[in-house]
Amino acid sequence: MRGVPLLRRVSSPSGIALLAAVVAGCGEVKLLPPAPAAVSTPAAQSADIDLSPQGVVGEQMKALAAWDDGPAALDRVFSFASPGNRAVTGPEERFRKLVESEPYAPLFENQGYVVGRTVEAADAATVLVTLVDRAGELVAYRFYLSRQKTEPKARWMTDAVYRFTPGAPASSTPDYPTI
Repeated sequence: MRGVPLLRRVSSPSGIALLAAVVAGCGEVKLLPPAPAAVSTPAAQSADIDLSPQGVVGEQMKALAAWDDGPAALDRVFSFASPGNRAVTGPEERFRKLVESEPYAPLFENQGYVVGRTVEAADAATVLVTLVDRAGELVAYRFYLSRQKTEPKARWMTDAVYRFTPGAPASSTPDYPTI
């Protein structure tokens, strides 16, 4: 099973130990429903206007869980990319290749994930996603979002996503492109 919310999937002893460590540091953890088929329709996008940063990341993770179901998942994830992000990572075909590259493949090929709390300051926010990759390793991604004032109702959109290894020095910089 790919991209299933962490609390519904982890069953191995090592996975349970990793989950316990993640939950201990998370505070509030939500059980997320299984990911529906990813869609990017005008009705879905209009509902996205009121999403919190955590809601945006949750929707992106649900779409990533449906990555192999077809182009609707790509459309859905890309629909949350800010104009600045799109300028760097687009068009969609280039974005798809970035998401499918080694540093980011665990976003859709994982045993489960937890979307953490939002840290917000003014019109900027970060959200941590912690997951267990296919090999059973703990992987974390920090999503950076901003409120786009040119969008309807100042919609939250993702500016960048950085992969990092828990416990690595804070000064280490990624040696791969960011999305």
